[in-house]
Amino acid sequence: MLAIVDGLVAESRPGFETRAALDSSLERDLGLDSLARVELVARIEDGFRVALPAETLSRAEKVQDLLNAL
Repeated sequence: MLAIVDGLVAESRPGFETRAALDSSLERDLGLDSLARVELVARIEDGFRVALPAETLSRAEKVQDLLNAL
């Protein structure tokens, strides 16, 4: 999970040095806007070969919330 998040952050925010942790805020700590969060959920679904509940995108505030949705 952390590798997927870090990969997207590295692509969307070049030069951003912060690494994701389970308690990282997707918006505040990692700077992921709504479009980046959609991409993140898609990558998680592809990476783990699952379909996350529709409300995952609107409810997830932290990386831990995404992990819990799995």
